[in-house]
Amino acid sequence: MTRHLLVALLPLFTVQARAQEWYFGPTCGEASIQKLSYVLPDCGRLSGRAQDTCGGASIVHLGYVLADCFELSEGGRCAAVSIQRTGYILSECKQAASEGQDRCAAASIRRLGYILKSCLELTAGGRCSEASLHRHGYVLAECGQVARYDQDRCAAASIARLGHVVGDCLQLQDGGLCAEASLRRLGHVLADCGKVRGYSQDKCAAASVDRLGHVDAGCLK
Repeated sequence: MTRHLLVALLPLFTVQARAQEWYFGPTCGEASIQKLSYVLPDCGRLSGRAQDTCGGASIVHLGYVLADCFELSEGGRCAAVSIQRTGYILSECKQAASEGQDRCAAASIRRLGYILKSCLELTAGGRCSEASLHRHGYVLAECGQVARYDQDRCAAASIARLGHVVGDCLQLQDGGLCAEASLRRLGHVLADCGKVRGYSQDKCAAASVDRLGHVDAGCLK
């Protein structure tokens, strides 16, 4: 009985563990207060989330804000992991031009110690590449085909559960949460997830799959 329960809950534990794995620490102000008991003036000069994330990681690990943090646009995750692992910011972090590229670059450093060139060629496959690097140590080609946020969520869940990207993920329009729940519970993407349009329907469909094992028709109205 206990063994069957653990097997049933394993996908959920995996998703929760991965959610914690990609936490990148405090902001610059938070880190400064926690480590120094005051806010470094440099924190006020940082602009945007990426620089703030970089500043926080820099203070935590070095005690001050690295000058390279001020040159970032979207490479905050990449910079945070780079500082944690090497003590400085890899130059490729400054080239990250989207959240997807940033996620991939950070996962690449964490898994391999360097940034794969394919990370900086992504459009929207950040979560997909994270899952791929975490499980395989490289970026699956399908991650480069991901064009939308919902497709990305589905692809990441597919890799985490199955080890590859199911074709249905690359056809989604708005059903990312539904597809995640479907893969987590059933091991495949329910056809009804492809009918989802909009965030509210997606949340409803995901809750329905989690609770009932299928998409309630009321979610699609």
